[in-house]
Amino acid sequence: MKIKKIIKSTFEGQGTDTVTLTMTCSKRLHLFKQTLPSFVEHCQDKLLISKIIIFDDSSTEDDRFEMERMVENLFPNINIDFIYFNNILTRYRHAYIMQHWFDALKTNFVYHLEDDWITIDSINLKESIDILKNDWEILSVGFAQSLREFPPEYVTEYQQYRTKRSKNIIYSKNNNYWIWTYLPHKNIAESMFYDTVRCKEGSEDLKCNYWEHFINYPPFGFQPGVIDVTKLKLIGNFTFTDNRDDTNVQIEGNYGKRVYEHFDSICSVKRKVLHIGSHFMNEKSAYDLNESMR
Repeated sequence: MKIKKIIKSTFEGQGTDTVTLTMTCSKRLHLFKQTLPSFVEHCQDKLLISKIIIFDDSSTEDDRFEMERMVENLFPNINIDFIYFNNILTRYRHAYIMQHWFDALKTNFVYHLEDDWITIDSINLKESIDILKNDWEILSVGFAQSLREFPPEYVTEYQQYRTKRSKNIIYSKNNNYWIWTYLPHKNIAESMFYDTVRCKEGSEDLKCNYWEHFINYPPFGFQPGVIDVTKLKLIGNFTFTDNRDDTNVQIEGNYGKRVYEHFDSICSVKRKVLHIGSHFMNEKSAYDLNESMR
């Protein structure tokens, strides 16, 4: 691991309502060059960002130089850390890097990006921070998932398992958001129902017939959004081992099960980001590029 620091300010916002902007990337400079400028264009309150940390896995030196130049130009007055990984011994490269991400977070809030999510609508960090400050049960505010058209039988089943929290799917304290649903008695990634909303979005994005099922997934992931770092730290470190069995589905899923014991996540009713790094768009994932396990 190699760290390159670019110091522009003596202020990094510890103990305040400022935000660390983090981004993970790997060998996909062409996506990076779309993702970061789109965030800058659509974020309404970039002045809340007091620190930027870029985590890169195995990009070339030339690509890293170009990334450094772009980030500096987009954020000329903010301290930036570039953390570079090359030889990672574990097969679970993503889990290894995300533990370093976890350890690096010092502000109370983080906005996390992966290198293949472009922002397509306005994002207000302060609104998300206010929600997280005023509702202890919410860990994160995400922007990647539009409200679904839930079948009545799914809603009934969901509500049966909401014994300690609100049974509403629409987030009652701000109707612009909905609570990410999860059924703890079902398997992670189990198919739940035909996802009409994602089918419509996918067909529009890809200009072809697209279908998708809504899957059962706990309330944590690395899609774009604001995360309350204080609450995240209560969950503890990520767990990964090269000897884990098939029930240990993946880092996000296992961590999400632990999150669900304490917190929910909410999503904007209408998505504000678009995934541009899928195989449907002829892109290889970072996992494939690095022969990495999830």
